[in-house]
Amino acid sequence: MFAKWAGRRFGYSILVAIAALAAAAAGGRILAQEAAEPSLDQLFEEALAAVAGVTDPSNRLFMARQLSEADVNHGGKRLEARLVSILEPALEEVPADRQAGGMAHMAATLALYGRTSELLAVMRNLNDAWNRGSRVLKILAQKGDLATAVILAERESKPGRRFSALIHIVHGLAESGQRQEAWKIFDQTRSIYSALSQIWRNSYADDYLAAMAHFDLDQAERLALGIQRERDRDQALLAITRVVAKSDPQRTLEMALKIQYQAYRGYALSSVIRATARDPDRQRIYQRALARVDPLGRAYAFRSAAREALAKGDLARASEALDRLDAMLPELSEKDRTRVADRAATRLAIELLSGDVNQVFEKMAGLSYDHGLSESAAVWILAHALRQNGHYDLGRRVAETIHSTTNHAGYFIATINERFE
Repeated sequence: MFAKWAGRRFGYSILVAIAALAAAAAGGRILAQEAAEPSLDQLFEEALAAVAGVTDPSNRLFMARQLSEADVNHGGKRLEARLVSILEPALEEVPADRQAGGMAHMAATLALYGRTSELLAVMRNLNDAWNRGSRVLKILAQKGDLATAVILAERESKPGRRFSALIHIVHGLAESGQRQEAWKIFDQTRSIYSALSQIWRNSYADDYLAAMAHFDLDQAERLALGIQRERDRDQALLAITRVVAKSDPQRTLEMALKIQYQAYRGYALSSVIRATARDPDRQRIYQRALARVDPLGRAYAFRSAAREALAKGDLARASEALDRLDAMLPELSEKDRTRVADRAATRLAIELLSGDVNQVFEKMAGLSYDHGLSESAAVWILAHALRQNGHYDLGRRVAETIHSTTNHAGYFIATINERFE
């Protein structure tokens, strides 16, 4: 009796062990990655050090903005004081002809942290809420500080620029689900728009109709199709597609096919492809858009599919997407082939993950950095492919080969953000 019981227990133990091994195999990539990555505290510290060490001051301000967003979303604003402290010194290093861009990044960081008085001081010097400061307006609107956003917009003395600034607020509110508030601001823009001369109304029609699309897509499309000049009509349709691609890709596809200018139609179809590529329920729309987009748009789609599969550890699907890209290279111009030259780094990442990842540095030395492939792009692709497949430390070492750059700092920020996806 005991022998039978022991045998059953032994058999049960084997079954449990097999089940555990199967579960480990299914989630092995995730578990390995989690085990290899440092704690969130350490990641934020490494990210801050990397951002502070970016050599180019304009890029340092840009990466500070990127890190502040991750800190606000996932870090509880733990880096606020230290991150804000590097902004002013960095701005002082920025050359005069790049000061506006630097101030825009600085202002966006301050907006994310809700530091209104410091933000207003920077925006006073920037004096541009309709263009470079547009991100600040959207951030403020999305964070609930509508009053400050409107104050900045209404500082614009020229009606056209004030109109553009308010339109940015409309988008920020609508995209964050604050439709009632968005409509109120849009209602203000209507009176400004109607008071503009016909020439200026033609100039701002795409912005106006794109904002209208949040509330009345049918009317926005009708008005766009009624524009007489073909290029202006196409530009308005493109602007609308950018607003509704994620929420209504089928309708976006239909509008994209009404665009006559090939480049604009390609941009609109690419928006549909991006919106549907990862959604199993929208593959019919994806395939239709893929069939109608220009060769470069299709090449970009295959490249994106390869990278997405690579990030998920599906090496077979990543190779298949790259094979499809390689097969269509003869359709591309020489210039367009250089735009997808980084496929070589993706191919190398697949090779390494299929074999010995520790050969990464030897294999990288064999890459030819010309014809569109830069070292920066190759490092980014390889470092993140390694990290996403459970080799965090090796990926970090690859990223460090271009120390003090945006890609080096971006490695840590991406790790933080993807942990919460």
